[in-house]
Amino acid sequence: MPNKVMVTVTYEKGADRELDSTLEPFEKQGTVTAVIIPPLSTLQIIARNFCIGMARGLGFFIGGTVIIGLIVWTIQSIISMNIPYLTELFKQLLTIIKTT
Repeated sequence: MPNKVMVTVTYEKGADRELDSTLEPFEKQGTVTAVIIPPLSTLQIIARNFCIGMARGLGFFIGGTVIIGLIVWTIQSIISMNIPYLTELFKQLLTIIKTT
């Protein structure tokens, strides 16, 4: 369990008594950190979301390629062991993969 928790709170102190009483014990322990995020324009939000989407897509592509490569490598290793039933099954599977 982590010792510190990052909390983002934007409010005026004293404006909401319930929120003040909720955050007071955390402030006394020194576990509340105020992070002020500047407002972003619509263009900045779109650009940031576009970059995040591109990074996720690229990561998914690279990760999928590695996983599929490992699966094919494992199947080829099993084929090289010449296990009677599995070898024929995996040979057929590899020919299907290569043709599609």
